[in-house]
Amino acid sequence: MRRGGLSRRRFLQLAGLLGLSVPALQMHVAEARATQGQVRTGVWAQGGAGFRLGRRRGLEVLDEALVAQAATGRGWYLSPVHEAQFSFNAVALTWSAEPSREDSPAFFLRTSGDGNRWNPWQPVHALDQYRDATQASAILDASGRFLQYQTSLDPGPLGEASRLSEVKVVYLDSAPGSAALVPFGPTAPQEASAGVARPNIIGRAGWGANESYRFRQGKEVWPVERPPVKKIILHHTVTSNGASDPAAVLRAIYHYHAVTLGWGDIGYNYIVDRNGNVYEGRFGGEGVRGAHAAQFNEGTIGVAILGNYQSERAPDPLLQGLASLLSWLCARHQIQPQGRSVYNGRDLPNILSHREVSYTTCPGALFTEQLPQVRARLAGIPDSPYRVSWGQHATPFSLDPGQRREVELTLRNAGSGPWDPATGKFAYRLGYHWYDQQGKPAAQPPSEDLRTYLPKVLAPGEEAKIKAALAAPQAKGQFTLAWDMVREGTTWFANAGGDPLKLAIQVGAVQYGVAWARHQTPEQLQAGQSLTVRIETRNLGRKTWTNTWPNPIRLGYHWYDVSGRLIGQPREDDRRTGLPREVAPGESIAIDAALVAPRTPGRYTLSWDLVHEGVTWFAAEKANHPLTVAITVV
Repeated sequence: MRRGGLSRRRFLQLAGLLGLSVPALQMHVAEARATQGQVRTGVWAQGGAGFRLGRRRGLEVLDEALVAQAATGRGWYLSPVHEAQFSFNAVALTWSAEPSREDSPAFFLRTSGDGNRWNPWQPVHALDQYRDATQASAILDASGRFLQYQTSLDPGPLGEASRLSEVKVVYLDSAPGSAALVPFGPTAPQEASAGVARPNIIGRAGWGANESYRFRQGKEVWPVERPPVKKIILHHTVTSNGASDPAAVLRAIYHYHAVTLGWGDIGYNYIVDRNGNVYEGRFGGEGVRGAHAAQFNEGTIGVAILGNYQSERAPDPLLQGLASLLSWLCARHQIQPQGRSVYNGRDLPNILSHREVSYTTCPGALFTEQLPQVRARLAGIPDSPYRVSWGQHATPFSLDPGQRREVELTLRNAGSGPWDPATGKFAYRLGYHWYDQQGKPAAQPPSEDLRTYLPKVLAPGEEAKIKAALAAPQAKGQFTLAWDMVREGTTWFANAGGDPLKLAIQVGAVQYGVAWARHQTPEQLQAGQSLTVRIETRNLGRKTWTNTWPNPIRLGYHWYDVSGRLIGQPREDDRRTGLPREVAPGESIAIDAALVAPRTPGRYTLSWDLVHEGVTWFAAEKANHPLTVAITVV
């Protein structure tokens, strides 16, 4: 879930301009329960001429879409009131916009039981592009019979017009009838792992999951995958904190993910409510690949806390239930709860928040402040002295072949015992390894395998600044430098589950040098779909990346089929995105890049690359590799 585009204060000002009433009523939560997980759904769709209904300010209806022009800037649209076919207890939105970015379009929604007295406006938080590129919102606890939405739309980042072509409001009744809910109960014996007891987990039958949602035409939509688990990512569902029937909220989320969005299942592996109850999410149990953090889905477990903890702290029963679940998962998968490691190109904590791998406020600002308390509650997890937490460092982004440098680094002893630099052959020292672009160790002669003694004994939790010796490889090219601690005669920390600090380094000056960092490229796209993808990159070359004509540096891409053949696209689909500013050597930048999928379904490799227009693509420089992503086009 990401940030909404309007502050509450700005939205209230806008409401006044448009003559809206914004009563501060408490949202009613339906108390009825579901029978065998049945969920009723309805859809209210608006597009084309439908946008002429309602009220607009600063937007035009052109070519069957709401359009924001550079000349007029941000505009707003207030929909007409819609009466649903039945009373609902949850609402979500999907929309189609070009370009669609982090803060535009932004949506608010309100509901009413009778069309006169309205519940408060709620910001609509968009889902990450977990399994495809559908622009979809999180489920809102929003009961009633009537609904209305408000949206704002900005022009594109380069001044081009923005278009909102369709909005679908999906409303759900996940709590029909009055039959009793299936009794809560575990799905398996409460086995222990490494001495840590398995918490009581409410199985899918316990909260009323309809297993037929997982199948389409007799085939399972989303088959189970079990990659090795390395990390646990924490989320919040951005639903109400006062829901009287958590199971009904789960059924709504499940139906929305599995059926409305077509995923075939709920995206989270586990959900924890504010009373500390733990629910099984994704079918298949712990360790199954979920859909909760885009390119970080593989090798991670997604745990969501039920509610919205942006401006409210999680209560103690929730924290205790979450800690019990995390203790068991960490023991089962040999994860150090206080540790860090490099995963998917990022140096990350082993238990982390969603916001650390995506542009989002999830799992909420105030819960993020409580995350250290959660880690501190984890008990019974075997600890190790071989844990290091890396702080600031002055590692250069470029070195000459064989060059020696002194580099200042700050590190902290995150292990369970002291690091003694004066114990002879068992001394703790700071060293490093070099790896080439294929991830193979770059061998150095013994004279260049430099290791630096600690300035003193470091107790657990203690921090030190170290001026470390470093020698570059003799060969030219792009390398990965992995700083690591070593206990001489015993082990490198990385071999004992520790966390090296990995950095992209250019050895030998090159004109064009690039290192790729975070990106939000989805794993699945619709044929011909247009979207915007945020990509972080770093200038490793000696040349400043200019963004001015006639020869700017821009971000582009190529598509390749399964046999590696280049796929030609129509000229209008060959999108290249200018840099928002100049980028000096060593600097990093985030680019909101335009992308158009091939128009024929199939499996493809997308190759992101920078291009110096009229001169060369960066991948032509021997030291560079493009950023490649496997994508299914449907």
